[in-house]
Amino acid sequence: MSCDKGNKRGVGHFVKLLSSWQTTSGQVDVQVLDIDGSGGTTTACALATQASNYKLKIDDDDQTHLLAGQSINSGGGGMLEK
Repeated sequence: MSCDKGNKRGVGHFVKLLSSWQTTSGQVDVQVLDIDGSGGTTTACALATQASNYKLKIDDDDQTHLLAGQSINSGGGGMLEK
């Protein structure tokens, strides 16, 4: 999962992408999970990422997906909460 937060016209978009290596084609397959908004704090971005992961579940009681790696850019130097 890769994420990047941006702000356009006062709306904090938070793009989340899923990518995987396809051995058959020798290419990376990238799919957009969502571009739902998020606040600018670390906690808000973490909660937005968690909510996006929940969209992948078929039933609410299913376990969440295990990610092999992730990279996140909160855009413009995200703010840590005190």
